[in-house]
Amino acid sequence: VNPAAEVMRVSGFRPAEVEDAPVRQQLPYDIGAFSQHPGTGVYCYPNDSPDATIGTPRTSLVLECEIKGETCRFPVELESIARNTTVHVDITVSGPGTYESKVY
Repeated sequence: VNPAAEVMRVSGFRPAEVEDAPVRQQLPYDIGAFSQHPGTGVYCYPNDSPDATIGTPRTSLVLECEIKGETCRFPVELESIARNTTVHVDITVSGPGTYESKVY
């Protein structure tokens, strides 16, 4: 996650440093066997780098949950994020190691 952004900048957002342990956002309720649409918003600073490189990695959304007592992480790499934009992510988890995601 890009941990900061210049206030008056409108483009060229590149992370000067990367934060590996960002603030977590809890879902409003337990997700079970049936489809849920919690509509949870997660905010971040822009990262509009067109390419993922060592110096400018992509911003990722990570769904972390517990399935049958096992902690599972489902990362979704996002495309470039411009200032004042909204990115929607759908994640379908089928099991501890199986998931699909859609970013739009």
